[in-house]
Amino acid sequence: MEYKETGEDVYFDILVTNNDPASAAGKQTVIFTGCNIDGGILAAFDAEGDYLAEEITGTFEDFKLPEKFKVLNGMK
Repeated sequence: MEYKETGEDVYFDILVTNNDPASAAGKQTVIFTGCNIDGGILAAFDAEGDYLAEEITGTFEDFKLPEKFKVLNGMK
């Protein structure tokens, strides 16, 4: 909406945490900074589906790994 109203491109950050409590590797968190979406669908529905899925393409300027998976035997 901001892009539509002002023409100014919008950048944002995304934080993703992968965690499988059953895994000894623990969890990993990645922070993508300076994210920008190339395009997408504004509205969709599936009357018989359980959920909607959409692939979104974009770019990011940088990333950080504040939390990394534990190194397990056989991983190196």
